[in-house]
Amino acid sequence: MDIIPDLKALISYLMEEKAKRENGNVDILPDDERILFRRYRAMVNTRPPMPAPDWFYEAERRVLSERLDRRGVVGIDGTTLFPCGVRLWQGDITRLGIDGIVNAANSRMQGCFIACHNCIDNIIHTNAGIMLRRECARVSESLGGSLGVGCAAVTGGYNLPCRYVIHTVGPRVEGSPEAKDMEDLSDCYKNCIIQAKAFDMRSLAFCCISTGEFSFPRRQAAEIAIDTVLKEKGGIEVVFDVYTDEDYRIYKEILAKRSGI
Repeated sequence: MDIIPDLKALISYLMEEKAKRENGNVDILPDDERILFRRYRAMVNTRPPMPAPDWFYEAERRVLSERLDRRGVVGIDGTTLFPCGVRLWQGDITRLGIDGIVNAANSRMQGCFIACHNCIDNIIHTNAGIMLRRECARVSESLGGSLGVGCAAVTGGYNLPCRYVIHTVGPRVEGSPEAKDMEDLSDCYKNCIIQAKAFDMRSLAFCCISTGEFSFPRRQAAEIAIDTVLKEKGGIEVVFDVYTDEDYRIYKEILAKRSGI
């Protein structure tokens, strides 16, 4: 499917919208899909949580659906089950076709506003579409403008292959984590599971909360994540989704130990 016409229509609308806000100019667009998607991504990443016309949502759906089809959806059976009862998968969390995925959010809970940033918050919002930011803004407002550290809140998945996104705010650390940091990180996993049960999710994928921009040591974070989930998950099928080779080695080693392998 050729998504260039839809991308051009989306970008043209976003440029005109931005020009009205900032008194700027509208550029001429190339016919390169890679460049066009990066332009689209940068503009939606920095766009406030505003409504758009119905045709925009439909064109965005076609673009994101086509890109997802090319990348491929991975179901729960495409992940590795360990004897301890949880699963491991390395890859892009926005490809997982399960009930819920966890987003490592910031306290504003409206996504990353840095154009094309490679954090998971940005990637999830990019692939879900602009309606996710709008719902996040409404949820954040209902919570008084921010989501507390260790807390979790649920939104729809929109153009993602999951039904729900659970947003949680991990602790930000400098140097060695203190006891409160470790408690807060454990609360992230615990409260995500509480929310998953409340929304009747049967499967849930966790990212590596706080280990990126928030600098929590990776191995220590993995141990907290695994031990909390094993204690709290109940009947939920939990997947630990990792992206880097380092995180994969860490999680595989700890899960093997917890499994007695």
